[in-house]
Amino acid sequence: MSNPIEDSDNINLRMTPTSRQSLIGRVRTCSSLTTKEWTLITFSMLTIVYGFGFSIYRFVTITSDSPDMVLGLLVCLNLCFAIFYCMHGILQEQPFEMLTLALTTFFIWILIIVSYLANLGIQLKLIRFLISSVLTVPTILLCFFVGRKYWQSGNLVFRTVGGDISLQRLCRQLFFTYSLLTLDLQATFSSFLLVFHKGIPQETSNDVAILIFGIIYSIVWVSIGYIAIRTENIRLTWVFGTASVLQPIYVIFLLSRATDDMVAAEVKYSVLSASAFISGTSLTLSHFSLLAMLIVVSHNYGKGLSEKVYGNPSPNRLPSTLPSGPETSSQDPLLPGSNQPFNYDAIIPIP
Repeated sequence: MSNPIEDSDNINLRMTPTSRQSLIGRVRTCSSLTTKEWTLITFSMLTIVYGFGFSIYRFVTITSDSPDMVLGLLVCLNLCFAIFYCMHGILQEQPFEMLTLALTTFFIWILIIVSYLANLGIQLKLIRFLISSVLTVPTILLCFFVGRKYWQSGNLVFRTVGGDISLQRLCRQLFFTYSLLTLDLQATFSSFLLVFHKGIPQETSNDVAILIFGIIYSIVWVSIGYIAIRTENIRLTWVFGTASVLQPIYVIFLLSRATDDMVAAEVKYSVLSASAFISGTSLTLSHFSLLAMLIVVSHNYGKGLSEKVYGNPSPNRLPSTLPSGPETSSQDPLLPGSNQPFNYDAIIPIP
């Protein structure tokens, strides 16, 4: 009779990995995605491809002094962020990025509605509004369903930090802060793009300078914040927080100028004025939410989270509080690396 233990040694079990380590942390493999996740990717990609296609068509057919030109650039910018939220959020099981994907999709839909209401007589904008509505509603619903699943399961969080409940809580806070950081960058880019409140050909040198400075500043600011949080550098965190005062100042400037345009009753610019209010409100909410989470995350430095998430030892890791007794002394001959010779005569009798 064959030995079942020996037979079991000949069985070759191949388990398909569901996640892998990457530069941004642990991510899922494509083979582990569910049908609902693939459905979300499909609807999101249809929305993105349709949005880019219609915007490019409008770029070709309208004049450069039309407010739809700036509105089209604003839509394309947010579609780029939607691609990131969709792919990164699903591959890392980020419930917060599913929420930001839903908010971004809703924001683009609002822009389309504002553009349609300002031009009710244009048949093409009605068709765009109807198609975007058909794609937007299921996309938002799927974002909430998938995000709710990620929040309840926490599979990737568990595979990243293990079963420690406290580390899982810190990991969720870290991922939430990263999502807010990206959302803040998105809202900042959108707001700085609306500096062209009278169309692209009518921009002044000051408008161009504000746009260029805003883009460079935003990229540097977000980079400092990401590096500070990832490396748990408290000094960079203070620099990042101190430099966060510019966005609220710009929002005040943007909204005040949009109000002046609306008071002037220039119908041609009402679309961009409404977009300025939407972008300014989004930037304000995301910015102060980010600063609140920055305070929370900075108190988590040195607790071993960076080592678990990125595989690098935390520079601020708290020292161990375990006492060292005689049994852990480096002079113990039973421990590796000991320079004390072992006396076999003490335990082995010599005949």
